[in-house]
Amino acid sequence: MGRDIQTRSCGLANFLEQEDVLALLRKRVEKAGSQLAWSKKTGMCRPNLNNILNGRRPLRGVILPSLGLRVAYVRNSQSKPSAVRVFCDAEVLGLLREEINNAGGQVAWAKKNGFNRPQLNLMLNRRRPLTDSILAALQLRVVYVRSPQHLLC
Repeated sequence: MGRDIQTRSCGLANFLEQEDVLALLRKRVEKAGSQLAWSKKTGMCRPNLNNILNGRRPLRGVILPSLGLRVAYVRNSQSKPSAVRVFCDAEVLGLLREEINNAGGQVAWAKKNGFNRPQLNLMLNRRRPLTDSILAALQLRVVYVRSPQHLLC
């Protein structure tokens, strides 16, 4: 059952992929004795924990802080394929705003990338979470990092 947890590192932070976080979660649940014991310890609903472990729910909410993790985003450098940069939510919004400005506005960027402009506006104003399609348009992917204060935005 034991999958080794692979921590990748880049400039400022070590990061984990989703499968590594799930392996870490499984180890913590196993150490606690059961899903019920771990969920009581962390205050998480056991059915939600089970759904996360079985890939039916995303890694969000109470689960990440209980593991000492938070969501981050990475982009591989075009000039150096081995160079990776980790971004927080605020930096991703900054990248999105920069691309929108370069495109000539929200309408132009939304048309160019096939997005609904009102939904894009809601994301820019933090009323909706960033979608996978927005992240893909920015050439970003979700990873998980430990939660030291100096990396929080």
